[in-house]
Amino acid sequence: MSYDPNRTQQVPSGQSQYDVPALPGYTMTQQQQKPRRIVWIALSIIGGVVVLGLVAFLVVTVISGLATAGPRNSVDGFYKAYEQQDYATAYTYLDTSGVSIQGQQITQQVFVQASQTIDKVVGPVTKYNITNAQVNNDTATVTVDVTRGTNTMTENIRLHKIGNDWKITGLASPGSTR
Repeated sequence: MSYDPNRTQQVPSGQSQYDVPALPGYTMTQQQQKPRRIVWIALSIIGGVVVLGLVAFLVVTVISGLATAGPRNSVDGFYKAYEQQDYATAYTYLDTSGVSIQGQQITQQVFVQASQTIDKVVGPVTKYNITNAQVNNDTATVTVDVTRGTNTMTENIRLHKIGNDWKITGLASPGSTR
């Protein structure tokens, strides 16, 4: 018996082409192949649903992050400047059109003097952490934990969108010191 690669070889009944005897009485039928196909289809559907769920979650997360980015950035810029005692820059984040102190519209000079006085009395801002932001159309509230000396207070910052900029319209400390 000689080997010819161009000639198809016949495999005797009961043996595989690798000279390994087949399991006695075992042959894969169409019925055994169907459950495997159904399992793969089910796994594919489940995988697709999981992927769609993850995509939906990411879209919602990104959209909500984009909605609060403007107010967060304004508050972050304000407190960065305030922390560095750069009150003139901090003042640029304020909407001063409706803000007054004892009936007098707040000017940059008044804001700087008031900020310096507060720093002398309760200590300068040494740390801040934005903990929450909520946006409702063109208004927003950002919650910030502000540390002055050894005291940390929670402040609620109100903002209003003017053109493309978010301006601080009010600072309120609910009085929670930690």
